[in-house]
Amino acid sequence: MILKIKNKHFSLLNSFNVYDENNEIIYNIKARFDLGSFFEIYDKNDDLIGHLEEELFHPYRYFKYDAFGKKGVIEERATVLFQNIVVNDGELKIKSNLLQNKYNVSSNSITIGTICKKLLNTYIIESDNDIHICLLIALVIDSISDRKNTESSLD
Repeated sequence: MILKIKNKHFSLLNSFNVYDENNEIIYNIKARFDLGSFFEIYDKNDDLIGHLEEELFHPYRYFKYDAFGKKGVIEERATVLFQNIVVNDGELKIKSNLLQNKYNVSSNSITIGTICKKLLNTYIIESDNDIHICLLIALVIDSISDRKNTESSLD
């Protein structure tokens, strides 16, 4: 399955539409103002189906999710050279190729999905079985890159 996430350009906070393979909107993701990142996920009928929330005061960037019938944690454990993102304490690992803006999501060293960042905050997500967790990971990646861009512009 392939999903495309596109940033809504004229919104005050980061909000996204999620499109299926037929280019139809299937989810609407609305950012809510908070100290950390907070996203609410709505289906095409505008019913709330989950959220992704950054918790502050952790040694790493730490996000909790309750969406698509699952609960868990996504953490960025950054090192000097690599961006290291883990889901549920290592259940899934995300390896990045920052030169290509591509992320591979793996479980037990088997790739289960890919996330590619395109221009203008657009992401293409591919996965056969775990498309929803890949969608949540893409939101975390976008939130992390937004925060880094904001911090570097303040320097």
